Amino acid sequence: MTLLEFEEVMNVITAQNPGLLQKEMTEYKKPVYHLGSTEISYSKTYENTVFAQINRIPLEVARIIYKEYAKPLYGIKLLQKSYIEKSNPNPDNYAIDEIYEKSMQNYYKFGQEVLMKNKDTAKEKLARRPDRNKYVKNYIIDTKEGLIAVIAELESYIEQQKQRKQLHSNKIVSLNEIYSKQEQTKEQSEARIKKLLEAVQNNMLEITKSKQSTQDWLRTLNAEDLIYSILLSEPVTPEQEKLRQTLDRFDKAINPYMDKDVELKQLSDYQDLVTINASYDENKKQSVIKLSSPKETKTEFSMTEAKTVKSPDGISYELTYDYGNGMISQTKHEYNIHQGEIITMTQYFCNGISSRTIYNMTSQTIETLSTEEMKADHNTAILTEINVSLAASHAEEITTNHMVEKNHGKIMRK
Repeated sequence: MTLLEFEEVMNVITAQNPGLLQKEMTEYKKPVYHLGSTEISYSKTYENTVFAQINRIPLEVARIIYKEYAKPLYGIKLLQKSYIEKSNPNPDNYAIDEIYEKSMQNYYKFGQEVLMKNKDTAKEKLARRPDRNKYVKNYIIDTKEGLIAVIAELESYIEQQKQRKQLHSNKIVSLNEIYSKQEQTKEQSEARIKKLLEAVQNNMLEITKSKQSTQDWLRTLNAEDLIYSILLSEPVTPEQEKLRQTLDRFDKAINPYMDKDVELKQLSDYQDLVTINASYDENKKQSVIKLSSPKETKTEFSMTEAKTVKSPDGISYELTYDYGNGMISQTKHEYNIHQGEIITMTQYFCNGISSRTIYNMTSQTIETLSTEEMKADHNTAILTEINVSLAASHAEEITTNHMVEKNHGKIMRK
């Protein structure tokens, strides 16, 4: 997940339930949140993303995570001392309690030999103690969906603990009453997860100015008048005019939020069909919006996604389409205030580049893997339009087909 996503999850949860999370700042000016006995923080990765680290999750909640949130969409993994458990391990095999943890720390002080000699006995004693005091030490989560789900389950667990105390304080406690309360809390938890996700995604779309058009974004860059006029120049041939219409369709398929010719559904109606990721870099003044198919239908390493990037250098719309047979295609339409308007089409096969074409519409030049930059000819716009049209159709499979309520535009989307 991105830092923006982590922060917005915590902001939304704090706003909706002010007393749930207790925030403190570490000496490194990084926030740590406390939810009961559980501690939540984040760590940055080498890819400029972050993962949430959650320490001390009650075993009862860990079992729910194991059962309900195993899909890659949630990105929840068990963190051991020196490695990350990438599968979905049974938390019962990793649960400990305070007595066991303190015993291990004490044995460790006397060396590895003492630790190994007493470890089996300590585990036997741990197995005989009640589950209610047990917890899983460390989880890491790399998606906002997983972070929201875990916090919602922890919130539900705390509420259940309160209800159990109230029920058991009565002289007569019905098992059916306890079960009914648990089922009711489960339904509330599921509804809350959807509500939280919707609020977080709405905030992200607002922060990244998702509705802002290409022209409006370029106007904010204070580019030279000559560069700006060239970028927005009118096509001069019928082939270029058709390409321009197809590029407009492609851009709006990548980012339907800026399409004034369509009426979008409520976000809650499509958030299960479209995964939304966003980031914003304050220093670089760059925002990124990614729309993709739900991750459980793809691998964790490659997926079909539509990406909009806004930066001080311009704005770009990019589709990565995974055909699922080792072939991936990328189509990128970019307005760059230094280089002009560029269309880049790349094909990958088995993680290697098999072909690439770069068409600069501003300078009317074209370049491929096998040829140096040359002047574009009559067929360039025609062939580019065919490829961009196919890419637009693929992008609409992710976005438009799921998100649009009504289409008021002239271009009919398949």
